[in-house]
Amino acid sequence: MSIRPEHRQRGHRVRLEWGRAGAALLAAECAAVVVVDVLSFCTAVDVAVGRGAEVLPQRSDDAAAAAREATARGAVPAGDRHGPGPSLRPSSLVGIAAGTLLATGASVLSFQWQSNGVNLADGGHFSGVTTSNLAVANADASVVANYRC
Repeated sequence: MSIRPEHRQRGHRVRLEWGRAGAALLAAECAAVVVVDVLSFCTAVDVAVGRGAEVLPQRSDDAAAAAREATARGAVPAGDRHGPGPSLRPSSLVGIAAGTLLATGASVLSFQWQSNGVNLADGGHFSGVTTSNLAVANADASVVANYRC
């Protein structure tokens, strides 16, 4: 794969890339690589809207207010990604009915960081394993893995 020098972003403290090839490039050149996956949310919105549903975006800092707003608007609250019913997991929205108002609500945001597909627990190198920000302290070769949330 041919990489143009400006695409390497070497003059920047934070570098951004896309896809497996981009991640591999950064992994070869950077001390730490953090993967942020926002595509699932974007895909969920696209699937819902593509089937004629509407999406009610809500702030994630007040679950009670989000639930009240969803109820007042007659919206179907998106549930836990791993539970039954509609959620922000794209595959759960394939059968959503046209005209449905789907609320993104605060309650749908739950986090569990995994390393190579195994749930992490706070302690040792890791803290914040059930938050949106995983902290890795004193990183060494033992923590090199594929991480996801």
